[in-house]
Amino acid sequence: MRHKLGLIGFSYLAGLICAEFFGTATTGVFAIAALLMISALAVTRRGKSAAVSVTLFTFSAAMIIHGIYTITVYIPVTEYDGKTVEINGTITDVVYYDHDTAAFTIKTNINGAETSINMFGEDNGGETGDNIKITVKLSILKDNQSFSEKSYYKPKNIFLSASPKSKAEITSRKNLSLKKLVSDYSDYIGERISLLLRGEEGDILKAMFMGDKTGLSDSLSENIKRAGISHFTAVSGLHLTLISHIVLLIVSLTPLRHHRYLKFSVLTSIILLFMLFFKLSHSVVRAGIMLIIFYGCEPFMRKSNVFNSVGAAVLIITLPDPYACFDAGLLLSVAGTL
Repeated sequence: MRHKLGLIGFSYLAGLICAEFFGTATTGVFAIAALLMISALAVTRRGKSAAVSVTLFTFSAAMIIHGIYTITVYIPVTEYDGKTVEINGTITDVVYYDHDTAAFTIKTNINGAETSINMFGEDNGGETGDNIKITVKLSILKDNQSFSEKSYYKPKNIFLSASPKSKAEITSRKNLSLKKLVSDYSDYIGERISLLLRGEEGDILKAMFMGDKTGLSDSLSENIKRAGISHFTAVSGLHLTLISHIVLLIVSLTPLRHHRYLKFSVLTSIILLFMLFFKLSHSVVRAGIMLIIFYGCEPFMRKSNVFNSVGAAVLIITLPDPYACFDAGLLLSVAGTL
């Protein structure tokens, strides 16, 4: 059967998307029905029947996994809506604002499930990688007229927001962390741009190359939208693709081009460092996975196939996080790549 990996990846994605529209019970019924159809086709293992069997099996497996994830992670976490609790976690992202305020993303454990929460409040000095202990009131994310908060954060495994109810206790990690070093260097570059280029020029440059749009005024943001270039102010797969292809061009001019494993290692290292530089942004991580799989065909003497490559990338991205199936960036990346 040709394009088996691509067929599995896209069947799995289709199963997750369908499961998102239905309740857990309905999803279970559909999954059982699909498995029964597979049993009926099991007697024939050639031609189209094999492809149909693989598709139905992967589709039903995706629906079952989506239901298990909902029961074991989403429901236990959202049961804490409206409750005041003390959380212990790790700061995974910080965005600083005026008047000594900041928005934190904190990875923690709620009701036995590992998840992340958003917290906006006073700048407590916490940095990426620090441990934090604080009492907060949790609220479930909801879509509203100004911002589809739930739809945007649910694919990122963030289901709750937190309002601080006590002073935070911050514990800085003493051990050396490559992620923190690269993240700190990213912040340093942003600060240097602000110092060297003041005004709107510096703000636009930071938005285009760093993905930091906090300095853009409302009028400038509106002008960028009207010009139809909003995608240039968000770090995405476009940036990573340009960087990796430039690196590939440079490598192809050196003796490394004759060593496929070494060339692949160099490209993968650059892609991973780029992902760290932009603090493991979801769009950059997903683009990085797609590129690593694409470049990985040559070392293993496999012919590059976009359908199989994208299917494999979709499978890798959605296996640990089934809700990623509704991430607009992922769906646009898949459609754009194809």
